[in-house]
Amino acid sequence: MSQSLLVSRKLISVAAIAGAMLLLSACASDAPVPTAPSPIGFWGSEETDQPNLSFSAEAINGTDGCNRLSGSWTQEETGRIRFEDVASTRMYCDWVNTWLAELDSAVIDNDELHVFNASGVEIGTLAKN
Repeated sequence: MSQSLLVSRKLISVAAIAGAMLLLSACASDAPVPTAPSPIGFWGSEETDQPNLSFSAEAINGTDGCNRLSGSWTQEETGRIRFEDVASTRMYCDWVNTWLAELDSAVIDNDELHVFNASGVEIGTLAKN
């Protein structure tokens, strides 16, 4: 085989590999990036003594049914919501389950906000309202 034929075959092989890589990178960049559902809105019950959270652009406000909660939140690429700098009143309300005061993170599954404590244990859910 002549040397020019070998060089031609090598150039064709390199060009084919480069083309395939370009095609694969183009496909990867065109693929839709899954987006996590936004928590913005009202979650929980509007009834007295019932827990709820209201999400705005970066803040949360709500109640565990007795105590008021406020703070901020961020959402990771995975969709997990992290609560930060949450402050709560500390009134004694023996008729209310105050689980929401332990919130640390949350995930959205359909129309439910699953709330977790700092140990990663699910402590309750709030329905999208």
